[in-house]
Amino acid sequence: MVLTALAQCGRIEEARRLFCLMPERDVISWTAMVAEFSRNGRIDEAREVFDRMPRRNVV
Repeated sequence: MVLTALAQCGRIEEARRLFCLMPERDVISWTAMVAEFSRNGRIDEAREVFDRMPRRNVV
């Protein structure tokens, strides 16, 4: 996934911009952003993205 590739190359801001421009986000894109912010020590931003994630009926 492009988001993950950008973030893993240290281009987290570009990944964020791409994420924000996505017309529809799936669980993979949301999870990728949370994971990459966390991996880069940006816990507040990871939490912010996590809190904005749509709720899913997961059993």
